Amino acid sequence: MMQNYIKKVIYTIKRIAFNIFGLKMEFKNINEIPPDVFVKSVFAATHKAYSSERKHIKHTKSVKLVLKVAEERGYTRLGHGFYKYGHFSFRVFDLMNTQFTYQSLFGLKRDQTLNYEFIDFVTPIVIQLNSKFLSQFNRFMKEAHTLDVPQEYVELYASGEKFERALNKLSKMRKDELVSSSKTIGEKISNLDNCLNFVQKEKIEYYFKFTELLENLLLAFKCHDFNATIGKNILGDLIDLYKRNISFLLYPYIETLSGGDIEYEKQSYNTTIENKINWSKMRLSEIEGMMTKYGLKPKIEDFDKEIELELNKMNQEKKLEIFNLLSLSE
Repeated sequence: MMQNYIKKVIYTIKRIAFNIFGLKMEFKNINEIPPDVFVKSVFAATHKAYSSERKHIKHTKSVKLVLKVAEERGYTRLGHGFYKYGHFSFRVFDLMNTQFTYQSLFGLKRDQTLNYEFIDFVTPIVIQLNSKFLSQFNRFMKEAHTLDVPQEYVELYASGEKFERALNKLSKMRKDELVSSSKTIGEKISNLDNCLNFVQKEKIEYYFKFTELLENLLLAFKCHDFNATIGKNILGDLIDLYKRNISFLLYPYIETLSGGDIEYEKQSYNTTIENKINWSKMRLSEIEGMMTKYGLKPKIEDFDKEIELELNKMNQEKKLEIFNLLSLSE
């Protein structure tokens, strides 16, 4: 205990001297630092640099902060890619969960194995990033899903967020509002569909099954009277399944994976995705069974009526185009 205290005092004096003389602190062989020490050091530096404001650095921000510091300091031993909430590392997330006692860095556990010299080395970049990481969460995530992600996936993140906002709004609608909600949701689904060409078949099939059940449920709401409590409960189960499981299958983590520790990242990702697929498969089957039980699956005549309504809205040129396409498919 005394030895650690003495080290801390020495490093504090050293840091003050560097600041007085305007020198830049350096750390040789940064990539010899083990990933766990790097992650703990960034958390400790943040804990110190942000003071009481650290309560705003919760799980999503914490992972991204570590990865940003690693990028700025040239540390390459952490594997990372782009997952549902943007830049992500399973290794950082797992290490983070051994350090948090609450939901933010405000509850960071004390660790006597910290390298204070390394903490001093990463502290300046943590301070430099404060305007980004202490900003409001919505603003932070907007930047995280536009400036930080690879350009080819920006539209995916935008469409995914718009779809989830629409689902959140849907979950709060009254019975009479649900009756006319299918068109808006259909448009959001179409936009998201256009961004998913890279998703593997074994993952995207659960998304397609989800959207099929969702659109069928909304069509049943439109065409038939229904028990509002039962209908909204089934809708809530569908939305919850999407947000907690199915949506995670749609993001390009493996396609964007880089850095060190790749095997750990792949194994963690594959295990996570396998669990989400298994749960999604089971819950989709259960929810479909509930829809059948309570008469919330549309009938053939409901689909026919919906198609007729859509055709009546089209001009003659569009109708002819569809007729020609149908003729060619025969």
